[in-house]
Amino acid sequence: MKPSRGTKKSGTSVSVLAWRFATGQHLDGRKRSDSTFFADGTHADPHYWGRGGESKWALLAGWKRAAIRWTCLVVPAGLLWWRTGTEWVLALLIGPYAGYLGLRAVASWQEFGHYRTKLLPLHYALAPVLEIPMATKPRTWLDVPHDYGTRPDAEITVYPPDGFTASDRDKEAVTRAVTAKLGIEAPEPDWSKLAGRKPKITFRKSEPPPAKVGFADIRHAIEAAQSHEIVLGLGKKAQAGVVSVDNDSPHAGISMGSGDGKSTVARNIGAQLLFHGGLMMVLDYKLISHMWARGLPNVAYAGTPEEIEASLCWLAQEVTRRNKVALAGADVEGTVHADVGPRILLVAEELNATQNVLKAWWHREMGEKGRSPGSEALDEVMFLGRQVHINVLQIGQRLSVKASGSGDARENLGVLIFSDPTAAAWKMLAPQHAMPAATGHLGRLQVVTRKAVREIQGAYLTGEQAREFATAGTVAIPRPDMPCVSSVGPVPVRTAIENSGAEQGIVLGQVPVVQGPPAAVTLREAVNAGLFRSVDAARKTAQRYEFQSVGERPDKSKLYDLGDLHAFIAERARTR
Repeated sequence: MKPSRGTKKSGTSVSVLAWRFATGQHLDGRKRSDSTFFADGTHADPHYWGRGGESKWALLAGWKRAAIRWTCLVVPAGLLWWRTGTEWVLALLIGPYAGYLGLRAVASWQEFGHYRTKLLPLHYALAPVLEIPMATKPRTWLDVPHDYGTRPDAEITVYPPDGFTASDRDKEAVTRAVTAKLGIEAPEPDWSKLAGRKPKITFRKSEPPPAKVGFADIRHAIEAAQSHEIVLGLGKKAQAGVVSVDNDSPHAGISMGSGDGKSTVARNIGAQLLFHGGLMMVLDYKLISHMWARGLPNVAYAGTPEEIEASLCWLAQEVTRRNKVALAGADVEGTVHADVGPRILLVAEELNATQNVLKAWWHREMGEKGRSPGSEALDEVMFLGRQVHINVLQIGQRLSVKASGSGDARENLGVLIFSDPTAAAWKMLAPQHAMPAATGHLGRLQVVTRKAVREIQGAYLTGEQAREFATAGTVAIPRPDMPCVSSVGPVPVRTAIENSGAEQGIVLGQVPVVQGPPAAVTLREAVNAGLFRSVDAARKTAQRYEFQSVGERPDKSKLYDLGDLHAFIAERARTR
């Protein structure tokens, strides 16, 4: 009669044991594997005496076990038989072994990180749903590969207990837990293998977004969307990636490094809201971030500290005015029936630098202390602008509390847009979600809402496309007192907005765009915008090429047309 599998044969010779010892095999001759455990901790081999999983020693590769055994034999023998060469023995034998132990320590640390940040959170989320005891080891019923984030064909396997009902509610809970804890958007679960001795659920990553998305790919989705919806691009399975300033969040933030596409995303968002009949106010201390929007009749463009301060203070007053209009037309449920005016999108570009500039201008030039009124007005708009259709898009390389205005105000950013963020930025802004793996793909966005993280390939609009589209739909006319607005030509049709004053209206159809007064800056402001290396270089260039001044500031500083300066710099770069 043959002995049962997994038991040691009686009368095993010393030579067999020595051979197994020397070649790294287990002395009982039985192979070990983690895959032979069920969800309840029992082993497929009825003769197995342990529970909860094999030891790391038992699961080592045979050559590693042999190397450790031989090292443990040879090192003491060398020390005893060759006492005069002890240092050489230590250098030749213990040195490589110490290096091996170092590599094992690094691998163990990485394994611990994977266990702590992925396996354990998923274990805590799924165990109550599947009614698995918390004391059960995660590795006995969860299989999460280390490279699941970067390998498109990676599978995540969950081994539920035999009593798992697989109801629609349970399926939804399991899918939601895998999505949230592993940072996988819209995973594709396979529920077909629940029957059998060892049921399992397999999750695969869904089809990634397209490699490139242009304006033509999303234009039909934009035109079909409602006025509060923004199509950022195409997501998984080429589905339109839509966010709503009414349903998702009234305010959004873009946190990306330099050159990652912050202005491109803002251009897409701004052009769409303008197309749907909104107004846009741009705060751009860099002066040239959104050249496509300069001169449009439905855009206010502020570049200098004085203009930014005046625009923010005006916007806070507009919030107050609109709230009064809303009060006059609100019912007992708080629903506003009055038309407070067109939606206004505030695009606050490069807030990290803008907040510093406002602070310096307020302290040095105005001689005041504390925060500037404009910075405080930004907080007020963040808190009070939602119900009166005033939305904020904050942009920064790192949307810290200092850049956003205040920590309380930043909490109103319900939509956050990243592009391969750093771990520090993700932990600061989206700690409630698992950080997705970096893609390294140009234009690939990670869009975070309070509910989920979505991967979207952002749509690229050229400046000409954005400028044309911004006036292709319903064009709104700003209030006469709105600062930094270019002049417009004759208005063919004008309809008054009820309960908001006769001075504000909306124009339907095409409106001829007339270039307004030039955006004028001083040479020092042009240097701060990066057009020149220094003030001296700017002055020498202005004298050499005879730049024509378009005016003066009260302090006698000469003003120059920003468009002329930008065209000069571009032409000089082209001819070099």
